[in-house]
Amino acid sequence: MKSFAKFAVSILLLFLIGLNIQAEESDIQKLEFQKKNIHLLNSSKKESHTWWITDKQINVKIFSDKILRDNSFDKSGDWKKVIVPSNPIKLGVLPKSTTEAYYAKVFALPDNFHSSLTLLIQEISDKDKTYINGNFIGETGKWGSALPQAYDRTRAYDIPNNFLKDRNNIIVIHVKGYFPGEIGIMRNDVLLGKTSALTDYYLQQNYLQLLFLSSYLTVVAYFIFLYNKNFFI
Repeated sequence: MKSFAKFAVSILLLFLIGLNIQAEESDIQKLEFQKKNIHLLNSSKKESHTWWITDKQINVKIFSDKILRDNSFDKSGDWKKVIVPSNPIKLGVLPKSTTEAYYAKVFALPDNFHSSLTLLIQEISDKDKTYINGNFIGETGKWGSALPQAYDRTRAYDIPNNFLKDRNNIIVIHVKGYFPGEIGIMRNDVLLGKTSALTDYYLQQNYLQLLFLSSYLTVVAYFIFLYNKNFFI
């Protein structure tokens, strides 16, 4: 009877360990560059992979090295799941008094991947410093400024191939807000892709926006012309 009980406990422990491993794996976004050159890194309640956030100070290098060494994300402590894009203060994930925060996301590259990548973040409130595997890849906005700096600016950070690891990699984004009640990756998409493909995508999107703006201004100018013409008749 005791032998059967030990056996049952062993099976239960193996089952629970399996669930834990599966949960860890589900937090990692697997990127298949064989199928497409640009990947959407947004998360939502429907997606299995996720972003994490904390308002506590961290050493980015030490934190990143630990995640990569342990091959798992430590959910204990002050890290919380967060939807990207969103306002984590409005969602109640962070306190209303938050002025700085850290985002983290783990993604996996396919085997034998050899290419430089670009990270495109289309809107952050307000400033940011961004890292890949503990390596600094870019910042937008003057960190010490008392004025808003970059809430409406698009970030495009190149990631050299030698910064990337086999399989799992981690993005850390240190953000600093300005406007009360909002912080972080609030609107639009976060994209990761091969540099050439993402550059073409970005130029195409800007061209379409410019074309739309030109069309809008043409229509406005036409109605102003008609108004002035009728006014002076």
